[in-house]
Amino acid sequence: MSGSGPRGTASRLVYDGLRAGITHGEYLPGQRLSEVDLAEAFGVSRTPVREALRLLSADGMIDYRPRSVAVVAEWGDEEVTHLTHLRSRLEGYAASVAAEHATPEHVARLRELNQQLRDLAAADGREDPEVVSGLVRVNIEFHELIVTITGSRILHDHFHRMLHYPLHQRVMRIYGTDGLRTSFQQHDVIVTALEDGDGAWAGALMRAHILSSRSYSVHGRRAGAAGTEPAGTGPADVEVAAGPA
Repeated sequence: MSGSGPRGTASRLVYDGLRAGITHGEYLPGQRLSEVDLAEAFGVSRTPVREALRLLSADGMIDYRPRSVAVVAEWGDEEVTHLTHLRSRLEGYAASVAAEHATPEHVARLRELNQQLRDLAAADGREDPEVVSGLVRVNIEFHELIVTITGSRILHDHFHRMLHYPLHQRVMRIYGTDGLRTSFQQHDVIVTALEDGDGAWAGALMRAHILSSRSYSVHGRRAGAAGTEPAGTGPADVEVAAGPA
């Protein structure tokens, strides 16, 4: 939560609940958020709901339309580009720091998570909501662990602020088999850099890994809208990422 987060207990409850719901796709982009319905769902009055919505608007999580109608913010190509570049810088730096602190246990867990991704992808069920959800969840866990290894609370907090679950799902659904395979190979090399304690290498690899997601995030959405497969794009990060990872 940002430093300007809600002060009251009820407002905090609604703020945290809505933010988590938007991040994990329970509230979809463009979906209207009714103060009456939210007050009933959270068991509070409309006043803390209104305060939480105001703060989420300041965070960029919701937009206001005419007549003060609150809706979940929709991400255009420009926002996706900004998010991708921000994530590449934050997670690239995090990977460079994590290389100084990664233990054999951390490395083993990262490799275990990447194997889980391979196992899920082997089902080739990117249209299956459960498979997509599993791929997104495990991929986020992989990226989050690297940030956690740094031991920095501020990096961890900013990582979570950049998560955008619906965007991660969209990218996952348009991945081809080769794209998934390449992404997991990139994960392997990042883990090797962490194991070797090479922060410069780990950081550069992570930045390239996340930046490669922009083509799928933007061009993939356009192709999906046209009913075609994205062409001429590089392998994407499984996230995001805020996720996007």
